Parts: sequence; C-alpha cells; structure tokens
Amino acid sequence: MKITVCDGVAKRQLGNELFFITPFSSEVHTLNETGMIIFNILERTGSIRETSELMASEYEVEPDEVLEDIDDLLKRLTEVGILKIEE
Repeated sequence: MKITVCDGVAKRQLGNELFFITPFSSEVHTLNETGMIIFNILERTGSIRETSELMASEYEVEPDEVLEDIDDLLKRLTEVGILKIEE
C-alpha cells in the first residue's frame, strides 16, 4: 500500500498542529498533535501496521486499538482530497 499527499496540497506544521490546504477548494484542514504524529509516521514508514505498533508502544495501548484511529484518519484525509492510497 502506498500513501501519498495529493498533488498541489500544501502542508505546514505550526507548533503542535499540521495544516493542509487543498488546491481545488482552498480549504484549510488541521490535524491535532496526535493526528500529526500519526501522519508523520505514516509518511515516513508508509506502513499502517508499523505506524500502529509505534503509536501503541508510545501510548501503551494495543496496536489494534490504534488501527481504528489510523483508518479513520486516512479515510477523512482521503475524502477531502489530501491523501491518495494505492494498493
């Protein structure tokens, strides 16, 4: 699975938040600190499983608990045109 930021999407980190601006709608989308951490790990590793394991060890929860949050985040970012996921 390959997760990439869609063409033309601007991404900026300010403090503990990550902002995206989509070119087709000029909407600003914000991730809080946890969402930003998940996004940055996903961007670095490209692996949902590895991201869930890293987050689970950091927050002392089971990886499967984190998977649901990651799936929700990916779904939202894909729906608004920030990310594209290729199998």
